[in-house]
Amino acid sequence: MLIEKKKGSKVREKVFVSKKLGNLIRTTRENRKWTQEQCAEEVNLSQATISRLELGADDFNKEIVVSVCTFLEIDFEKIYEEPQLINTNFIIEELGMIEAEMQEDPKTAVERFRELEQIYKHTGEVLLIVQLYGSYLRGKFYNSKGDQREAIKQFELAVHIGESYLLSLNQTNLLAASYYELSRTMNKQNQLQKAISYANQGIKFFDQDGDRSYVYYLLHIIKASILEKMSEYGQALSIVEKLWQERSYQMFSDCRLNLYQLKVELYIRIRRYPEAIPIALEGLQFARLENNPDRKFELMSSLGEVHTRLGSLSTGQKYYELAQKLEGKIANKTLIITSYTNLGEIYLQRNDLDNAKKTLEPLLKSIERMGEESEGYRLCKALVLVGEIYYQLNKYKKAKVYLESALELANEYGIDEIKQSIIVLCVGICKCLKLTELDQYIGILLEMRYNRTSMGGDEYMFHNDPPES
Repeated sequence: MLIEKKKGSKVREKVFVSKKLGNLIRTTRENRKWTQEQCAEEVNLSQATISRLELGADDFNKEIVVSVCTFLEIDFEKIYEEPQLINTNFIIEELGMIEAEMQEDPKTAVERFRELEQIYKHTGEVLLIVQLYGSYLRGKFYNSKGDQREAIKQFELAVHIGESYLLSLNQTNLLAASYYELSRTMNKQNQLQKAISYANQGIKFFDQDGDRSYVYYLLHIIKASILEKMSEYGQALSIVEKLWQERSYQMFSDCRLNLYQLKVELYIRIRRYPEAIPIALEGLQFARLENNPDRKFELMSSLGEVHTRLGSLSTGQKYYELAQKLEGKIANKTLIITSYTNLGEIYLQRNDLDNAKKTLEPLLKSIERMGEESEGYRLCKALVLVGEIYYQLNKYKKAKVYLESALELANEYGIDEIKQSIIVLCVGICKCLKLTELDQYIGILLEMRYNRTSMGGDEYMFHNDPPES
């Protein structure tokens, strides 16, 4: 039991109320037909205190707990159990179980961690491993809720703890894993310099003799993915080719499939289209065997892109339509936007305005539903496509609304290749509507020295989504 003394006050003894004891208090009260309000009034406490007590997993003044137990005729001395200290290996195993549960039931996992954390807070044994693991787990929890801002705070806290106690904690490789998650988040936000810096820090602190060997591969894959976005194709491909030799072992399946996707993307970037096809098909077989719909979607989309770039629009369309059929199965719902965007672009290339128009409704619904969760690149491309379809339908005012939204995103995330396409369309709209903004857009266009081609730049480029750690 802890002894707490505040300045100018008497010594107070604190006890840890477990969930088991809290549940006993609640069931006893309910069996005696007492409400929380009545119980609180009898023992001169607030209803909120009774509620917290019944939830358990927290510290309380012993006199409060004893008074409630006495009122409910519970023998506190007989029922109370001191929290037992456990060895470090057991702690790590317990935390690992909580992390595994995080994927299936994040809320329950966080509650379990909170209880474990309170035990060590109560005994004065606030172990560094619990603090580090806790920040990492909370970061993953907030990521699962789509709260990137809070997730970043937690991962940054994990980094601070990990670097402050490097000798004690580095073997866990949670520091490297936290850097990976920060890099992954910055990559999604298109903050590429920050993303590459975090990836390099993760590689620097990775302990090859430590736990979580897979983090080594994640860090190098995210680095290659970022370099691809930075148009450093040679460096990115060099990393991928090195990892490629080891792809049949040491990596978990999603990591290996992401490597396939990344290699296909890089081959598309450097226009080695025929070589990309067998790699994508092999990856697709593994994705099918391992029942990984997200990676199947990515690889099918890339196959659609390869065939489109080779001039086989009908084959490209078939692959995009196959990918679209996975909509109900994929976990990463932001991919849905890409599915409709790819198909819409194909329809425009084939001058099939009827089918292009049919993509508008589902695409707009996807934008509305997933807008805040989508990474900027996917959302920006989708908005451009909507604008371009309306442009082709001669609905210039509607087109301008979506293109201006896309331009804001392109400026925010620094997506220059998409920005160029937007400006070209805006110039066309201003000409048709005789708007005074025409000169402004032409000025931007001249400054960017943009010369648009029917298949230029990254018009169909699909960006992979690196896996969670």
